[in-house]
Amino acid sequence: MYWTERHILACTGNHCNQKGAANVINRLRFELMRRKMNDRIMLNTCGTIDLCDIGPNLVIYPDNIVYSNITEN
Repeated sequence: MYWTERHILACTGNHCNQKGAANVINRLRFELMRRKMNDRIMLNTCGTIDLCDIGPNLVIYPDNIVYSNITEN
């Protein structure tokens, strides 16, 4: 079991990176800290979740939700 309420995995595979995954991850980290949610939500990057054609992608646990085509906005 995680020590946080949520765990977000952000794909950093080649296609996701080409589509702006790094910008999305940086913005998400910033927003989690700004909203003081970084102690309840853990954000990690992962190599790929095999959905890079529709990426950038985020996987949220324990909810088992996948968000695709994420933008920085």
